[in-house]
Amino acid sequence: MRIGVRESFYMHMDARWLRRMRSGERRALGAVLRTLVAEDEAILSRTEPDRVAARLQAQLDRLPLILALAFRLALTAIEWGPLLSPRYLRRFSRLSLAVRLRRLEGWEFSRLFLKRDLFKLIKLTALANMLQEPELLCFIGYEDTLRHRGNTVENGRTPCPRRRTSGDRPPASVPSPSRRRRSDGTAARDSENTSPPSICPSRSSSV
Repeated sequence: MRIGVRESFYMHMDARWLRRMRSGERRALGAVLRTLVAEDEAILSRTEPDRVAARLQAQLDRLPLILALAFRLALTAIEWGPLLSPRYLRRFSRLSLAVRLRRLEGWEFSRLFLKRDLFKLIKLTALANMLQEPELLCFIGYEDTLRHRGNTVENGRTPCPRRRTSGDRPPASVPSPSRRRRSDGTAARDSENTSPPSICPSRSSSV
């Protein structure tokens, strides 16, 4: 069966590589996220940038092609726009936090509605994927919600895993969950008088 020119063009335009973010766009995404949270260490320390970028890329793969291209083009414009200005002459990701905040405010309150809408697309999509980080959700008060969803598994792990540190020792009052042998010769797990594990990860240092 011979494919016409128009059908071949649309098949080519629907290729996944058109939706894939390049390294420069991922760098710009990380800089935008750090700027949106004003480089708050309490937030950044509870997020994994690579995981956020992978989650956002999966979302771009499901969006209409025109929106995915608009997202990529807007990231590219944000990253390389300051390089064209004699005032900065460097990429967005290499600017100071104060300058990056002013640049994003220029996008958010621009007189051009298209520029404002492109920034809304980036801001809402990036923050929505960032707020799916389990540790961050626990930190901002959604521990009860994650405990309610604790029986679900996402990517082979519980929504809010517990991170063990070298100084993390189980309390003496909690019995070991190892199997014990009963008198009748059958094995059973000794789960009596055990308190449920914490949903949110414990950290030795305070923020």
